[in-house]
Amino acid sequence: MDFKRARNKNNKAKRWNEIIHSAIHLFEKKSYAEITIKDIANDTSFTRANIYKYISTKEDIFLEIIIRDSGKWINDLQKKTTNNMEIDDFLELWCKTINKHKRLIQLFTLLPFVIEKNVSLEKLTSFKSKFFKNLGGIYRVINQCLPTLSEDKINSFVQAQYYFSIGILPIAEPDEIQKRALELSNADFIIPEFYSELNNHLKIYLMGLLNNKSN
Repeated sequence: MDFKRARNKNNKAKRWNEIIHSAIHLFEKKSYAEITIKDIANDTSFTRANIYKYISTKEDIFLEIIIRDSGKWINDLQKKTTNNMEIDDFLELWCKTINKHKRLIQLFTLLPFVIEKNVSLEKLTSFKSKFFKNLGGIYRVINQCLPTLSEDKINSFVQAQYYFSIGILPIAEPDEIQKRALELSNADFIIPEFYSELNNHLKIYLMGLLNNKSN
Protein backbone atom coordinates (compact mmCIF):
# COMPACT_ATOMS: atom_id res chain seq x y z
CA MET A 1 0.00 0.00 0.00
CA ASP A 2 1.37 3.39 -0.96
CA PHE A 3 2.25 5.86 1.77
CA LYS A 4 -0.19 8.72 2.09
CA ARG A 5 0.93 11.90 3.75
CA ALA A 6 -1.22 12.94 6.69
CA ARG A 7 -3.73 15.56 5.63
CA ASN A 8 -5.23 16.54 8.97
CA LYS A 9 -3.57 17.79 12.14
CA ASN A 10 -4.33 14.69 14.22
CA ASN A 11 -2.81 12.26 11.74
CA LYS A 12 0.18 14.50 11.18
CA ALA A 13 0.72 14.74 14.95
CA LYS A 14 0.54 10.94 15.29
CA ARG A 15 3.15 10.40 12.60
CA TRP A 16 5.38 13.15 13.98
CA ASN A 17 5.09 11.57 17.45
CA GLU A 18 6.09 8.21 16.02
CA ILE A 19 9.23 9.76 14.55
CA ILE A 20 10.01 11.50 17.86
CA HIS A 21 9.55 8.33 19.90
CA SER A 22 11.75 6.37 17.53
CA ALA A 23 14.56 8.91 17.81
CA ILE A 24 14.29 8.93 21.62
CA HIS A 25 14.35 5.15 21.72
CA LEU A 26 17.50 5.06 19.60
CA PHE A 27 19.17 7.82 21.62
CA GLU A 28 18.79 5.64 24.73
CA LYS A 29 20.83 2.91 23.05
CA LYS A 30 23.22 4.70 20.70
CA SER A 31 25.36 7.79 20.57
CA TYR A 32 23.93 10.74 18.67
CA ALA A 33 26.51 10.35 15.90
CA GLU A 34 25.51 6.73 15.30
CA ILE A 35 21.81 7.47 14.74
CA THR A 36 20.72 7.83 11.12
CA ILE A 37 17.45 8.62 9.41
CA LYS A 38 17.48 5.01 8.18
CA ASP A 39 17.65 3.80 11.79
CA ILE A 40 14.73 6.02 12.72
CA ALA A 41 12.73 4.80 9.73
CA ASN A 42 13.40 1.17 10.63
CA ASP A 43 11.96 1.84 14.08
CA THR A 44 8.73 3.32 12.66
CA SER A 45 6.09 2.32 10.16
CA PHE A 46 7.68 4.70 7.60
CA THR A 47 10.34 4.29 4.96
CA ARG A 48 13.31 6.63 4.98
CA ALA A 49 11.96 8.41 1.92
CA ASN A 50 8.63 8.99 3.64
CA ILE A 51 10.25 10.44 6.77
CA TYR A 52 11.85 13.07 4.55
CA LYS A 53 8.34 14.29 3.79
CA TYR A 54 8.30 15.57 7.41
CA ILE A 55 11.91 16.54 8.13
CA SER A 56 15.09 17.47 6.27
CA THR A 57 17.70 16.20 8.75
CA LYS A 58 17.75 14.18 11.97
CA GLU A 59 18.62 17.45 13.71
CA ASP A 60 15.09 18.69 12.96
CA ILE A 61 13.82 15.81 15.08
CA PHE A 62 16.14 16.47 17.99
CA LEU A 63 15.28 20.17 18.04
CA GLU A 64 11.68 19.11 18.63
CA ILE A 65 12.79 16.69 21.37
CA ILE A 66 14.57 19.58 23.12
CA ILE A 67 11.41 21.69 22.95
CA ARG A 68 9.31 18.89 24.42
CA ASP A 69 11.84 17.94 27.09
CA SER A 70 12.31 21.56 28.20
CA GLY A 71 8.55 21.93 28.51
CA LYS A 72 8.31 18.79 30.67
CA TRP A 73 11.18 19.96 32.88
CA ILE A 74 9.57 23.37 33.43
CA ASN A 75 6.19 21.75 34.17
CA ASP A 76 7.84 19.56 36.82
CA LEU A 77 9.39 22.62 38.43
CA GLN A 78 6.13 24.56 38.39
CA LYS A 79 4.23 21.74 40.10
CA LYS A 80 6.61 21.62 43.06
CA THR A 81 7.66 25.21 43.68
CA THR A 82 6.30 27.34 46.50
CA ASN A 83 6.65 31.00 47.41
CA ASN A 84 9.82 32.17 49.18
CA MET A 85 11.63 28.83 49.32
CA GLU A 86 14.76 28.34 51.37
CA ILE A 87 17.86 28.31 49.17
CA ASP A 88 18.74 24.70 49.97
CA ASP A 89 15.18 23.56 49.25
CA PHE A 90 15.09 25.48 45.98
CA LEU A 91 18.43 24.06 44.81
CA GLU A 92 17.43 20.53 45.80
CA LEU A 93 14.27 20.83 43.72
CA TRP A 94 16.14 22.44 40.83
CA CYS A 95 18.88 19.81 40.68
CA LYS A 96 16.49 16.90 41.18
CA THR A 97 14.34 17.97 38.26
CA ILE A 98 17.38 18.52 36.04
CA ASN A 99 18.67 15.10 37.05
CA LYS A 100 15.29 13.61 36.14
CA HIS A 101 15.38 15.26 32.71
CA LYS A 102 19.03 14.49 32.02
CA ARG A 103 18.43 13.82 28.33
CA LEU A 104 17.76 17.54 27.93
CA ILE A 105 21.25 18.33 29.25
CA GLN A 106 22.78 15.65 27.01
CA LEU A 107 21.20 17.33 24.00
CA PHE A 108 22.24 20.78 25.22
CA THR A 109 25.87 19.62 25.04
CA LEU A 110 25.32 18.88 21.33
CA LEU A 111 23.10 21.84 20.50
CA PRO A 112 25.53 24.64 19.51
CA PHE A 113 28.24 22.53 17.86
CA VAL A 114 26.25 19.78 16.12
CA ILE A 115 22.49 20.14 16.04
CA GLU A 116 22.22 23.85 15.22
CA LYS A 117 24.90 23.52 12.53
CA ASN A 118 22.80 21.08 10.50
CA VAL A 119 19.39 22.71 10.23
CA SER A 120 17.98 25.44 8.05
CA LEU A 121 17.69 29.05 9.19
CA GLU A 122 13.91 28.69 9.14
CA LYS A 123 13.94 25.61 11.40
CA LEU A 124 16.50 27.11 13.77
CA THR A 125 14.58 30.38 14.05
CA SER A 126 11.37 28.50 14.80
CA PHE A 127 13.18 26.40 17.42
CA LYS A 128 14.66 29.42 19.20
CA SER A 129 11.31 31.18 19.23
CA LYS A 130 9.60 28.17 20.88
CA PHE A 131 12.49 27.50 23.25
CA PHE A 132 12.76 31.04 24.60
CA LYS A 133 9.00 31.17 24.97
CA ASN A 134 9.24 28.04 27.14
CA LEU A 135 12.07 29.64 29.07
CA GLY A 136 9.72 32.32 30.32
CA GLY A 137 8.27 29.71 32.65
CA ILE A 138 11.68 29.25 34.26
CA TYR A 139 11.97 32.95 35.06
CA ARG A 140 8.53 32.90 36.68
CA VAL A 141 9.48 29.88 38.80
CA ILE A 142 12.67 31.52 40.08
CA ASN A 143 10.87 34.78 40.78
CA GLN A 144 8.26 32.90 42.81
CA CYS A 145 10.83 30.95 44.81
CA LEU A 146 13.45 33.68 45.24
CA PRO A 147 11.59 36.99 44.95
CA THR A 148 14.57 39.06 46.16
CA LEU A 149 16.51 38.29 42.98
CA SER A 150 16.36 41.02 40.36
CA GLU A 151 15.58 40.22 36.74
CA ASP A 152 19.26 40.58 35.82
CA LYS A 153 20.31 38.17 38.58
CA ILE A 154 17.66 35.64 37.58
CA ASN A 155 19.00 35.80 34.03
CA SER A 156 22.53 35.35 35.36
CA PHE A 157 21.48 32.28 37.39
CA VAL A 158 19.69 30.70 34.41
CA GLN A 159 22.76 31.14 32.23
CA ALA A 160 25.12 29.84 34.94
CA GLN A 161 23.08 26.69 35.61
CA TYR A 162 23.11 25.99 31.87
CA TYR A 163 26.90 26.32 31.69
CA PHE A 164 27.43 24.24 34.82
CA SER A 165 25.03 21.50 33.69
CA ILE A 166 26.52 20.98 30.24
CA GLY A 167 30.04 21.22 31.67
CA ILE A 168 29.55 18.72 34.49
CA LEU A 169 27.39 16.03 32.85
CA PRO A 170 29.91 14.72 30.26
CA ILE A 171 32.55 14.44 33.00
CA ALA A 172 30.16 12.84 35.50
CA GLU A 173 28.86 10.24 33.04
CA PRO A 174 31.73 8.92 30.88
CA ASP A 175 31.02 5.98 28.61
CA GLU A 176 32.67 2.59 29.09
CA ILE A 177 35.64 3.38 26.84
CA GLN A 178 36.30 6.64 28.70
CA LYS A 179 36.09 4.85 32.05
CA ARG A 180 38.48 2.15 30.87
CA ALA A 181 40.92 4.75 29.55
CA LEU A 182 40.95 6.44 32.96
CA GLU A 183 41.71 3.12 34.62
CA LEU A 184 44.51 2.23 32.21
CA SER A 185 46.05 5.69 32.43
CA ASN A 186 46.27 5.45 36.23
CA ALA A 187 44.92 8.98 36.32
CA ASP A 188 44.40 10.43 39.78
CA PHE A 189 40.85 11.49 38.95
CA ILE A 190 37.58 10.81 40.76
CA ILE A 191 34.48 10.91 38.57
CA PRO A 192 32.08 13.47 40.11
CA GLU A 193 28.44 12.75 40.89
CA PHE A 194 26.26 14.96 38.68
CA TYR A 195 23.57 15.96 41.17
CA SER A 196 25.86 16.87 44.07
CA GLU A 197 28.42 18.62 41.87
CA LEU A 198 25.75 20.72 40.18
CA ASN A 199 24.13 21.53 43.51
CA ASN A 200 27.45 22.66 45.00
CA HIS A 201 28.32 24.89 42.05
CA LEU A 202 24.88 26.47 41.91
CA LYS A 203 24.83 27.14 45.65
CA ILE A 204 28.14 29.01 45.47
CA TYR A 205 26.92 31.02 42.48
CA LEU A 206 23.48 31.74 43.92
CA MET A 207 24.89 32.85 47.29
CA GLY A 208 27.16 35.23 45.41
CA LEU A 209 24.18 36.72 43.59
CA LEU A 210 22.18 37.10 46.80
CA ASN A 211 25.07 38.71 48.65
CA ASN A 212 25.81 41.14 45.82
CA LYS A 213 23.76 44.22 46.64
CA SER A 214 24.23 45.85 43.24
CA ASN A 215 21.36 45.62 40.74
